[in-house]
Amino acid sequence: MQTTILRSTVLALLAFLCSCGTIAYRQVQGAFAEAVAADNSWSVSPFGINAAAGLYETVRAELTDDYIANLDKRLQTNAWLLRAVSEWRTGAYLLARQSAAKGSKLVTQQGSRDQVMLMMIDGLVIDSDLRDRFQALPSNGPMDQKVDLAMFTDPFHREFVIAIEALDNGFAQKGRGGDPDLEWYYRYQRWRLMVNLRSVANDVDDIADADPAKDRKQANRDALQAVNEANRKLDSGWTDATKIGDALDAESQRIPADHPLRQLIEVLSR
Repeated sequence: MQTTILRSTVLALLAFLCSCGTIAYRQVQGAFAEAVAADNSWSVSPFGINAAAGLYETVRAELTDDYIANLDKRLQTNAWLLRAVSEWRTGAYLLARQSAAKGSKLVTQQGSRDQVMLMMIDGLVIDSDLRDRFQALPSNGPMDQKVDLAMFTDPFHREFVIAIEALDNGFAQKGRGGDPDLEWYYRYQRWRLMVNLRSVANDVDDIADADPAKDRKQANRDALQAVNEANRKLDSGWTDATKIGDALDAESQRIPADHPLRQLIEVLSR
């Protein structure tokens, strides 16, 4: 069974992560901007080496603990966020979560975009880690990993719940007004997490089981339940979907039709 696990993208992050700074801080933000641009280009056409990795490493090397501590206090939270994102995108998942936690402690403006993103980092990191672990599984070829029902239940199903809660809890901190791109980015990532859970559920195929299709159906039921539970927590008026596809459509339609992330969803859904 062919399964596609969607890469996390930082598309649209640039506009609201690099919108503050001083002359002394602009070089770091400039390096981060270059990294995001390279990352987005590679996400669309993932051939060869991702040039963003080296640029993110440059940002990480610059944003040391001492460097951040010596910044104006109004910039420190943003600096921790740029470092956390750079660590996440270079696979330093534990460090990314630690940096996000440090940045969260310095938040002075409740509901700011920096606070929301710092809280969402955990969910994005968990998702990337699950994708790495999925790709490392034995397979019969590219995108043909073998997942049994027990493995789907833990870690994939269990950690999906943790990841989507992290996104939801982060976005719940958003203040009134602010950059609408933050919401569209959140909705896109939420949509992508649900797509990935469905993809792994559809890949359940225990060759030792006499009836692997039965396990696959159970995995899909569990995935649908997890999605509906997450949506009910977020929206008390949510009517349970009868299939994940309906929940995906509802999520994507929250993003304006002319927004690049909505257009990306349409491309990925073909």
